[in-house]
Amino acid sequence: MRSFFATAVLTAVSVVCFAQNRPASPLVYEKSYSHTKISKSLRDLVNQNEKQVYFRDEFFNSMLRKTLEDPQYTSDEKVRIFYLMLQKLGYGFAGVEYVPPRQSYFAHHLGKIYVLEKTSRSLSGVKFGVSDVLRVMKKELDQDPLMAGNALLLATMLGRDSAATAINTLLDTAVISSSKMPGILNHYACLSASLSQNDTTVKRLERLLTGLKKEEMIEDALCALYSKNNPVTPIQKYVISENNPANDLAIQTALNALSFRVPDASYRHSIKTLLATTRMRWKEELLRKLLNNDIPFNYSLTNADTLVTKSWDGVVVSTYLNGTLISIGEFMEFDPN
Repeated sequence: MRSFFATAVLTAVSVVCFAQNRPASPLVYEKSYSHTKISKSLRDLVNQNEKQVYFRDEFFNSMLRKTLEDPQYTSDEKVRIFYLMLQKLGYGFAGVEYVPPRQSYFAHHLGKIYVLEKTSRSLSGVKFGVSDVLRVMKKELDQDPLMAGNALLLATMLGRDSAATAINTLLDTAVISSSKMPGILNHYACLSASLSQNDTTVKRLERLLTGLKKEEMIEDALCALYSKNNPVTPIQKYVISENNPANDLAIQTALNALSFRVPDASYRHSIKTLLATTRMRWKEELLRKLLNNDIPFNYSLTNADTLVTKSWDGVVVSTYLNGTLISIGEFMEFDPN
């Protein structure tokens, strides 16, 4: 079972982390997104069950299916219940990911997709329309990117073909950058694209690799593209074109994806080829470390023993004894242990 008492790690100058040797005050809960934007009755519905049971596939999938088919809940409420349930698994993304021990971010992403794929299959034939969820997404897109993203993911899990147009519409640099919370919207769009892809989706993900500038957002596009068996040429193009030393983790994620998709000999040959093309010392040093296996698990932001808190650009993380407070401007969410 995943534990959320993670070590806060500084991943960029714009990310600030604070460790508190005390529990968060009740005021933290009262001001959090879940308490201000989601009704108490829905929170009570999800919290009436012990957190551990949500890690059992049969329980999670059965509860989600029953909720979606229950006429007493509106489409908006069903999306919010879905988010609260994902929070129990650590999948309710609000600007922070928790990378398990001995895993790269790419490996963690593949594990998440495996779980969501199983849940998606369990929802086959559910009596609840994808169009209802997509209406929630469109309504929330400008005001609440977090709930819009969850609506898109839920729609994708219910009907991939029906959600494909909405996914492709959001996989656009201009659309993402105009969002109130670009990192969150991009994360959910890429998560949805990881489950459902067509030729247009692949092309749009490839464009994102050159259009996005923030490290974690580039990583999400890479993870989405290589959640499926797509050509690896864009990886090499991305690594060659990347000239920002602050995006070193994105290069590592790109090469983690490459190592997953090709034999080890091809992976190592590719790094040697990239070494021959680069004239940037920082990139050359990074590639040599990867080639020589000097970076544990091929990802600098990882740990052999504990979870690592991976924060998106602009996020302030405060870890308390009973959970993690995530802040992005005026937005606040609390992840309890």
